[in-house]
Amino acid sequence: MTLSPYIRPLLFLISLPNAWAANAATSQSFILNILPLAAIVVFFYFIIIRPQQQEQTELNNIQSSIKDKQEIITMSGVLGQIIKVKDDWVQLQTSTDTYFWIKRNQIQKVLPNGTIKHLEKK
Repeated sequence: MTLSPYIRPLLFLISLPNAWAANAATSQSFILNILPLAAIVVFFYFIIIRPQQQEQTELNNIQSSIKDKQEIITMSGVLGQIIKVKDDWVQLQTSTDTYFWIKRNQIQKVLPNGTIKHLEKK
């Protein structure tokens, strides 16, 4: 069966919307498949990664602003008062005659002055 030269372009034009609809369904399906993955990535960023970055930034600020006579607690739980600060090292006094040097990055938290005296009274 031969088609006239005028019918072939008409059949082609009639089939185009079906081809476009199939292509649109595929791209829509791709977007719907990627959406849950993107939601999981955003969830992990705001729940795990961002708070951890903020905590690390805060710890770096604490460690870089250390001064003499501040009371601190180290990562290992040692409580003491800073006597000297030299570069990356800090001299710590834990009791009347006990002094030792620790790395600056081992300091976890700066405590309010008087914490040691308050604990010794108990």
